[in-house]
Amino acid sequence: MNKKIIEVLQKFGGVILLATVYPFGMYLLWKNKKYDKTYKIIQSISCFILWISLIGYVVYIRPLTEESSLQVVEKSESENRELSELIKGEDETLSITEEQSLITIATDNTILEVNEKEIQEQEEIESTINEVLSETEEIEEISSLDVTTKKVSELTFDGESVIDVAIRDMKQYEYIKDVFIEVDEKKKEINIVVQIPSSTDTETAKMAGEDVARYLATMANFANSYYEMPSSNNIGGIYSKYNLIIYIDDGNGNYNIYGAKVTTSNKITWRY
Repeated sequence: MNKKIIEVLQKFGGVILLATVYPFGMYLLWKNKKYDKTYKIIQSISCFILWISLIGYVVYIRPLTEESSLQVVEKSESENRELSELIKGEDETLSITEEQSLITIATDNTILEVNEKEIQEQEEIESTINEVLSETEEIEEISSLDVTTKKVSELTFDGESVIDVAIRDMKQYEYIKDVFIEVDEKKKEINIVVQIPSSTDTETAKMAGEDVARYLATMANFANSYYEMPSSNNIGGIYSKYNLIIYIDDGNGNYNIYGAKVTTSNKITWRY
């Protein structure tokens, strides 16, 4: 067993030394007489090429590989730095963009508020103008009515004089026999004469005279709303412009009832 190990070492020991310690292995290979010359030449050349390759790798290829690896690492680090700077720049740009967006939104909101305020002010101005125009139209309308229809003697209803309408309608009541109405535009005075049945009492007679006056005022209001409608406290708007005189009789001289109202008074004053 020991002999076989020794033989293997003797046979391959030189080759191993050639591969590891080339000069010493070369010396032992050529001193060993057991190997023929061809074997020695092949082993010598093979080991020489191997050593040259190892030396070339150590001297040239390995430094280049390490340098290339270092360049790759440096390039990777440089790219990472550029990427970080780019991301940072994008973040800053995004931050600036967000600030600009916020500023733009705030500006837009301010402009919107200003526009809304201007619109509101414009609407208020237009509303005021419309109110003034409306009031002006009402004044013009009233002035026009005053100019064209202020005279009670000229007021008409359904194409008929309000005086004639009042006379015709009031004559239909049993406590009134006849009615006469005269308007003196120059004196601003309305004269009403009411004829009643002889059997009528004084209070009914006065009521007949006031009823005719109220009915005339009502017809005046229908003809022109400028004159107020009679009420419980007012016998009619025309009597704030015209003085009123009422005379009541039965046609036989049995009554002598007078009523009067001036424009500044609120009621008729009777005398009989």
